[in-house]
Amino acid sequence: MWLAEREGRVVAVGGLFETGKITLLYVDPDHVGSGVGAALLNRLERQLAACGCTEVHLDGTKTAREFYLRHGWKVTGQCSDSRDLTCFAMRKSLHPQG
Repeated sequence: MWLAEREGRVVAVGGLFETGKITLLYVDPDHVGSGVGAALLNRLERQLAACGCTEVHLDGTKTAREFYLRHGWKVTGQCSDSRDLTCFAMRKSLHPQG
């Protein structure tokens, strides 16, 4: 579990399984668009790369879909364990560019 703080207040939380899945990324609505979500996502991705993961997966919501796409993620389909059609399975390669 990772926390992002501003002025002593938790403004975002993130979670992962070291097997290559981001399980949680939530940003307080008052801080959406401030860069804290992008910074936390980057930190989670770096942690997974340090664990030896070459690809990372997550289940994203419809409202977060564009955020992940801007950060290099790809939609791979609907979430397999959900009947919610607003949930998207996503993945991203952690191989270095170049």
